Amino acid sequence: MAFSLRTRNPTDTPRTSGHMIMHAVTIALATLTHILCEVVRCLATDPSTPNALFQVSARNVSATFPMEVSMDTWAENCWIMINIWTLAWMLHAMATLFQRSVVGPLSCNPEIHSPLFFLVWTTINMFRMAAILHWSRYDLVGTLLSRWLVVGCSFFTLGMSYRNLAHHSAWLQINHPAQICWIRYLAQNGLAVFCSWSLLEALVVLGQVLCYVGGFPDPMISSIIFLLILLFIKVWIALERLVFPRHLCYTFTTYPTLILGLGAMFTASYKFQAMAANTILCGIIMVLATCFSIASTVYSCFLDDEPPPAHSPALEFDLTSEGCETVCKVESDKTKHIKSVPHILKKILSDVRVGSH
Repeated sequence: MAFSLRTRNPTDTPRTSGHMIMHAVTIALATLTHILCEVVRCLATDPSTPNALFQVSARNVSATFPMEVSMDTWAENCWIMINIWTLAWMLHAMATLFQRSVVGPLSCNPEIHSPLFFLVWTTINMFRMAAILHWSRYDLVGTLLSRWLVVGCSFFTLGMSYRNLAHHSAWLQINHPAQICWIRYLAQNGLAVFCSWSLLEALVVLGQVLCYVGGFPDPMISSIIFLLILLFIKVWIALERLVFPRHLCYTFTTYPTLILGLGAMFTASYKFQAMAANTILCGIIMVLATCFSIASTVYSCFLDDEPPPAHSPALEFDLTSEGCETVCKVESDKTKHIKSVPHILKKILSDVRVGSH
């Protein structure tokens, strides 16, 4: 394993100010568009429409395209909790602009959520507003495209967060362990809630397009949508247990969000004396998701959380990003806890001896 030792000249001019400005601008842009999107959503769901922006309520549009897989009316209030959670981790990201790690501003040292991350979130908010506008005009195809773009971009940001945290977790565990908890439990779980709920809404719109634009019968399309939800649960389980167990083991909100969405679908079509087959299928998937959620939580409690060994690729990182050069420095009172330091010193001494010869 090759190590590179980089030192910074004390007379060098820091290049972090420009990158911090970029971080601040992109975070502020994502936050402002998020608030604007929530205002547009509230106007669209306002029962006293027409108003300044919409001529018809989103609930009335939903009643125009009923399906067995449609969510109940109370489900739209879930966006309040989702938007508050999203705003919370955005404000935390803004707070990191004023916090410092041992190598500089915490927002880009190391860079877990880059300016690209927040630019993508700005795009997500634009797509969400576009979906609301298309929906108010009864444009199912435009709504479908906008919602699936939201799903794709949101899962992209979630994967970016997982990847960057795994890349820098060893360094953060030594120098700023509290930041790991903030990212895992606030940001990544909030991202998972947003992704899961957006996926459910996009699948419902997909069913409405197939039914009302494609002309397929509703019971069959609703069954397909429920099976797609079950397929997503199986894919998430595979990713969580087999592919990325260390990345996803601290994300606990995916299954509860799916259970909440399935509950909204169940209550919308539930009739005690004439229960449809899709309602029964929805209930079965909801029970399975509950079992998977409990099993996932128990599994995470017994998961070994030891730091990676000295030869782990997680320790082979270079805290360098565009316009934000940083150097990994270990505080002196913590060096005795780092198993890789003796190996690094041996490597440095061997390089010095080779150079002297």
